[in-house]
This record gives sequence, structure tokens and C-alpha cells, in this order.
Amino acid sequence: MEGKVKVLYLSKTGYSRRLAEFLAKGLDSSVEELKIKKFEKEYEYVVFTGVYRGKLNGKKKLKKLFKKGLSLNIVTVGATSKGKNYEHKLLSQNAYLNQAKYFWYIQGGFDLLKCKFRDRLLIRGMLAGLKRKQNSLTSEERDLVKMCVTPFDGIKEGSVQAIKNHFKGNQV
Repeated sequence: MEGKVKVLYLSKTGYSRRLAEFLAKGLDSSVEELKIKKFEKEYEYVVFTGVYRGKLNGKKKLKKLFKKGLSLNIVTVGATSKGKNYEHKLLSQNAYLNQAKYFWYIQGGFDLLKCKFRDRLLIRGMLAGLKRKQNSLTSEERDLVKMCVTPFDGIKEGSVQAIKNHFKGNQV
């Protein structure tokens, strides 16, 4: 399938873009932001997009692409390391994603300062609420607080290896 894969991304903080660049490099493909208007049906598209609170960045754009009948493979990038269980949760919360040819979730990173102002306010409000119940936090809530107050970058070139293998293995 070499030469028939195009890698696209939607990224607010840069994590999805960096992972898309790693995959494109591994597939000898081009990578571009999902702003292109013309799509060719002979290509298979891999779209990297961020996920925040179970919702995907660019939901409207993705739905439009599915309506065009394109062969879409979706890679969601988020801060948690939930793996397969989180993939199933995302698919159930975003039913339109079931139209994707393949679907992956990869841990990216999180830095509160890279978030938009409105998102920073919402997150700080959530943290204040969690701080009030400090002694009764669940382990998931403690992990969430730690993730929000300590920036981290989970991006590694090897993070896209399974996706790269998928496409390299499908070559004709």
C-alpha cells in the first residue's frame, strides 16, 4: 500500500501533529494538517486527532469525511494511558467512529499551559473542586490531578509502530 497512504492531523497542542509526523516518516508518506479540500478515493487516510474529555477534536470535519465515503483510519491521541478499554469507551461515546476502517488510541501528553484559555479555566475549576475533597479522592482522581499539575510528554517514535506495521503489512 506504499504511496497510497496519506497522513493527516488535527492538533491543538502539537502532540497529534508529532505522532502523525512519526508515522508519515515511517511510511514514506506526506503529512499535512486536515485543512485540505480535495480528497482522492484511491488513498487510504490516517487521521490523527486529539481527544479531550471523551470528545474528539474536529468532530464535524471527521463526520463530513465519513459522508464522502473515504477510507479513514482514525488515531486518537490523549493524555491518559487507558489503552484498549479506553478505545472501546471512545467508540461508544462517538458512534460515528465505528465507520473508521481502523481505530487506535495512543497516549500523547499534557501541558496545561498549551491549552486554550477557556480549557485552562475549566481544568482549574475541576482541580479546585477535587482539592476540596482531597482526603476522599479515588486513585483515578489522584492520577488526574497529578497529570494536570505536572506537564508530561509521552510521545515516542515507537508509539506509532503498531500502526506502521499495519500499513507495511498490507502492502501489495
